[in-house]
Amino acid sequence: MPLLYYVQNASIGIILVAIMLYYILGQGGKRQPQDSLFIFLLLSALALIPFEMLQEISNGTAFAGARTIHITFTLLFLLCNPLLGYFYFLYIDQMQNRWVQIPLRMGLLALIPLLVNMFFTILSLSNGMVFVIDDANIYSRGPFFFLVPFCNFVYFLGGQAHNMLHIIRGGKKMENVLSIFLPIPLIVAATVQAHMPQVEMLFLAVALTLLMTFLYNQNTHANRDYLTSLYNRSVGEQTLSYQLQQKGKGKLIGGMLMDIDGFKTINDQFGHDSGDRCLRQFAHLLTESFSRNWVVCRYGGDEFLVFGKVDSVQAMDDAIATFTKNLAHFNTENRLPHLLSVSIGKAVAEVIPTKDHKNFLKRLDEAMYLNKRNRYVVPEESHAIEPTF
Repeated sequence: MPLLYYVQNASIGIILVAIMLYYILGQGGKRQPQDSLFIFLLLSALALIPFEMLQEISNGTAFAGARTIHITFTLLFLLCNPLLGYFYFLYIDQMQNRWVQIPLRMGLLALIPLLVNMFFTILSLSNGMVFVIDDANIYSRGPFFFLVPFCNFVYFLGGQAHNMLHIIRGGKKMENVLSIFLPIPLIVAATVQAHMPQVEMLFLAVALTLLMTFLYNQNTHANRDYLTSLYNRSVGEQTLSYQLQQKGKGKLIGGMLMDIDGFKTINDQFGHDSGDRCLRQFAHLLTESFSRNWVVCRYGGDEFLVFGKVDSVQAMDDAIATFTKNLAHFNTENRLPHLLSVSIGKAVAEVIPTKDHKNFLKRLDEAMYLNKRNRYVVPEESHAIEPTF
C-alpha cells in the first residue's frame, strides 16, 4: 500500500487521540476515578498507532541498520498490541464495580493474556513463532501470530461479557445497550487485518473506538450519578417535569421520595466507605424492585427519587409493597453490617393536580418527613444503627 495511505491514517488517529487526551488532562480536579484508566487507554493507542506506522514504513527498506530498526518497531508494536484490550477490560470492570484502585486479584488475572503475548513475541526473535523479518528486511507472520489478535479478543470479549451482565442486572436501558457496540469498529478492523494484512484499518478503528467510548462517557457523566449509576437530580427533575406535562394523555404520575434512616450514624459508626457501599446497595435494590417503567435517580446525599406512570394509586402502593418486601429480604441477607430502613413520601399527580414539578417534589418532601416523624419518637441521630454481623 502507498506510504501516504499509512501516514494519513496514522496522523488522523493520533490527532483524534491527542485531542481526547488533552481534554481529559485539562479537567484537572474534575476528573473521576475511571478517567485514569481511560487516560491509559489513550496513551496505549498513542503508542500503538505510530509503532505500527513505523513498522510499515521500515518494511523492506535497505540502508545501514534498517533491519534492526524494523525489528525494533515490529517488536514494540506486537508487545503493545494487547495493552489496548488490557486497559479496556479494566476500564469496563471499574465502571461496573466502581472501585478506585485495581483489586490485586483482578489485576493479576487480567495480566495473563498480556504476559502470554509478551512471552511468545520475545521468543520470536530467535525462532520466528509470531513474526519473521528475513535478510531482505521483509516482514512476515509466524505460525503463532494468531496469539496477538487472540489476546486482544479475550480482553474485549471479557469486557463485553461484563457489559452484558450489567445490562441483565440493571435493565435494558438504551445507553447500556449502546455500550455493547463501542468496540465493534476495532474488532472488525482487527478481524479484517488478520486475514488481509495489506488492508490497513487499525489506525482509524482504534481512534474511532476510543472516540465513541469518549462521547459515551461524556454523556454518562452528564446524566448519571457516578457512585450509584442512577440518573442524577438534573435528569430526574427534567424527566419528571416532562411526564407531569403529559399526564393528561392517559395514566397518572406516581412519585416517591426516599431517605435512608440514620445515614449520618452509618457514616459515623462504620466509616464513609461503608456509607458509600450502603448507597450503592440501596441503589441496586431500587432498580431491582421497580420495573423499567419507573425512573429512579439519586436526588442528593441519601435521598432517592422514584416516579413513573401508573394506572391507579393502588398500583403505586403495590410497587411500594414490593420494594418493602425486597428491603426486608435484603436485611435478612446481612449484606451490610447494619440494618437498612427507609422513610418514604409518596404522592400521585391526580391527587395533587399540577404541572409544576417543583411543587410536586415539595409535597413528596413534606410527605417523606411526615413519615419519618411518625416512625421515630426521637430524632434519628440519637439512634444507634443495629449491627447484624
